[in-house]
Amino acid sequence: MPAKDLLKDEMPREKAQRLGIGALTDSELLAIILRTGTKGKGVIELSKEMIEKAGGLNELASKSHGYFKNEFNGIGRDKAITIAALFEIAKRVQTSDREYLSNRLSSAVAIADYFVRYLKNESVEKFMVAFFTSNNKIIRIDELFSGTIDYSLVHVRELIKSCLDHNAKSIVLCHNHPSGSPEISTEDKKITKKVRDACNLFNIVLLDHIVVAGKKHVSFSELGLLNSDK
Repeated sequence: MPAKDLLKDEMPREKAQRLGIGALTDSELLAIILRTGTKGKGVIELSKEMIEKAGGLNELASKSHGYFKNEFNGIGRDKAITIAALFEIAKRVQTSDREYLSNRLSSAVAIADYFVRYLKNESVEKFMVAFFTSNNKIIRIDELFSGTIDYSLVHVRELIKSCLDHNAKSIVLCHNHPSGSPEISTEDKKITKKVRDACNLFNIVLLDHIVVAGKKHVSFSELGLLNSDK
């Protein structure tokens, strides 16, 4: 690698040392993770290309290691997995258990915000449940299903068993629409009714079903659909 390119590759680290890590741009931060560029392309240029091609850093964060490896020349398996691991760590920190263990998720708005942060960049559908005590304190949040969800395979019995195992008195359902549309579907309504009716048999309250689509969300409770049979 030419000396001038090596110098360029070191620049983000030098800048971080002088000004602090917060002074770096998105591409400079990614360049530090990548460490080196590819043949004929410096690491800063490669970082910019990756972010621009994905449509932004948030969109890049939602991609799999296979995307990094297949879409960009010079990104091998190890480097692709390293990038994916970085974004997964960032996601877990952003939605850390400390929030609900400290009871910060005690309001409907806080719960919705949590789910939006967790699911906004997901490219596959995920079905999650938040479990609460009789005092509406959060117990835990579980991801029950992932992938293309067939609602006929959403086992309500397993969901109720989880409620009983955690001694939960109420729950909030949430799933995402990777399409980006928050519109509630007929299937969404069916599974909500199915879960609600099962919960009633065990004196468990279904507080809400939240549908996340990117940074947007809709609430069955706010729309008055939670107890609808239509």
